[in-house]
Amino acid sequence: MGRRASSTANLTVDGYATFTTAEANTDKMAGLGHGDTDQGFPDIDFAFYLTSVGTVIIYEGGVCRGEVSSYIAGDSFRVQTVGSVVSYLQNGEVVYTSSLTPTLPLLFDTSLYSTNASIQAVAVTETPFWNNAIGISVLSNSLTKTAANGWNGRCIHGQSIAVDGYATFTTAEANTDKMAGLSHGDTDQGFADIDFRLLPDERWHRDHLRRRRLSR
Repeated sequence: MGRRASSTANLTVDGYATFTTAEANTDKMAGLGHGDTDQGFPDIDFAFYLTSVGTVIIYEGGVCRGEVSSYIAGDSFRVQTVGSVVSYLQNGEVVYTSSLTPTLPLLFDTSLYSTNASIQAVAVTETPFWNNAIGISVLSNSLTKTAANGWNGRCIHGQSIAVDGYATFTTAEANTDKMAGLSHGDTDQGFADIDFRLLPDERWHRDHLRRRRLSR
């Protein structure tokens, strides 16, 4: 593999890269990598190898993981990372799941062997930080209630925890009622839908501070 190009866009959180090719008779690799050291294919951490005989082989950091399918011109390919798990999809179907943990950020990287080999329609997309906002204004990784008072505003994070893990947050004020925590599923905007939740209570906080002052 000789010539290469890499994307300026990268994944700093969960997300995916998609691409296609115009021919099935050239050798080329494309996928996700941390950094861009040289034009060799070992520089691609998670790569589809599309061969000149129409087969699809997975390579990770220069190590062959095996043949997984065949392909034709116009097939769509996707390498995605979700909760530190990297999967490879062809035409929407998972063809391989990696046992390696990715190092973020990841950029889209290519290494092309054959003259006239093509990688086309590349897109790099991060999973949205927030999903299903109701009565909420979203800005980056922060949110603010805009609807009237009541347990009628909600938003969920775009990522999930599939193994041990945690979620952290803070708040800009101590004079509003809000709940946040971890949950399996997203049924509605009511607080009962949150399986494990914290309720920062400004009244308890105020009374607690008053008791502390009195005890001094």
